[in-house]
Amino acid sequence: TSFPLLLAVNFLSSTLWAVIDAGGNVLFCKIHGDHGPWMQALHFMFGVGATVGPLTVGPALKFFDRIEPVFYTLAAWCGVVGVWGLLCLPNVPSTRKDDAEDAPKPPKWFCYLMAILHGLLLAAYVGAEMTAGGWLTTYGVRGLEMTEQHAVYLAGAFWGGLMFGRCCAIGISIFVGAKLLLATAVSGSIALTVLLNVFPTSVPVLWFCAGGIGLFFSSAFPCTLSLAESYFPVGGFSATLMFTLCALGEMGWPGITGFLMHYFGPQCFRFVEFGLVAGCTFLYIVILLVGKFCRPENTISHKSKGVEGDDIELAPNIAIPAQAEGGEPDSSE
Repeated sequence: TSFPLLLAVNFLSSTLWAVIDAGGNVLFCKIHGDHGPWMQALHFMFGVGATVGPLTVGPALKFFDRIEPVFYTLAAWCGVVGVWGLLCLPNVPSTRKDDAEDAPKPPKWFCYLMAILHGLLLAAYVGAEMTAGGWLTTYGVRGLEMTEQHAVYLAGAFWGGLMFGRCCAIGISIFVGAKLLLATAVSGSIALTVLLNVFPTSVPVLWFCAGGIGLFFSSAFPCTLSLAESYFPVGGFSATLMFTLCALGEMGWPGITGFLMHYFGPQCFRFVEFGLVAGCTFLYIVILLVGKFCRPENTISHKSKGVEGDDIELAPNIAIPAQAEGGEPDSSE
């Protein structure tokens, strides 16, 4: 019954959720590297939890006339998983190539630059995702004069497309890399937001775009993390930097959109959505260019180095004859 206590508990729980989010992704990168299917499966399970969790509230109210048992059950499950993780996960070996002792490491400036660029990409993407999920219903009611009973399912179409896309991305990422999947995601999203702006009064187009944008958004987050892992080892600091920028976009862009829709009309929703998706496309291109032209060439191996710093790989059981003063090999034994 204490409102300040409720605020404090929500603040603490949100902080711990952020730690779980960032730590879980870093741990997955350490165990599985930049393997796309594992990362897609992790974020598919995020979507399953986000979908199934709220559905348990109804049965809880029906059988217990209160929602506390739902939170008790989820808290107990998280506790079991947490204890299991503390006991088992520290002994799990890393499969990263960059974690090997003889692996060349990119310089810190490159890691920080790429972490910031990927964080900005996540900020734009998550901002677009939360803006679409939060304001689609309001846009349908105020912008296209849909009834609330029908418009409420627009958000369902969006999140349904997101869930379906993440499920499909698990299998697709076995054969398609993160770069191509992310290029498909931003291309499809920007095409649909353009379609939404070209036909702003069409209800069928809005339904099509709601599900389609969710479908193309589905693989963007895990693909961005897999892409980051392909450029530099994602650790605690770099993940914190990326997720902090991501949280700023998640918090800021829906609020900015609501402010614009309130003072300038509901049509601002589709303008902001297009701008965010265009920003994702721009940042994706910048990341590819920086990765291609600014990535340091790590040609020095930690196993063996020549006088000039070139790698030397000796085949086994092959002797190198000594050089005589005249420059010819010495044939004497």
